[in-house]
Amino acid sequence: GRADAHVPREHSKMGRVIIEDDVLICTGAVILNKQGDMIIGKGTVVAANAVLTRSTGPGELWGGVPARMMRRL
Repeated sequence: GRADAHVPREHSKMGRVIIEDDVLICTGAVILNKQGDMIIGKGTVVAANAVLTRSTGPGELWGGVPARMMRRL
C-alpha cells in the first residue's frame, strides 16, 4: 500500500513494491512504501502483523511494528 494515500497518485514519490521469489508474507502483515521502489528480497519472511516500511535483503526475517530485521535465514 501507499504510505501517502492522501496525496494524488501523480504527485506521489512512491514507486513500485517488488516481491522477489520465495517470499512469505504472513497473515496481517502490512507493507507500506514511502518513497521510490521497495524490494522484498528473495526468501524473506515478513512475520504476522508486522508493518514493513523499507526494503529487505535476501533471506531475512522481519517482524514488529515498525518491522525490523530479526535474523538472517
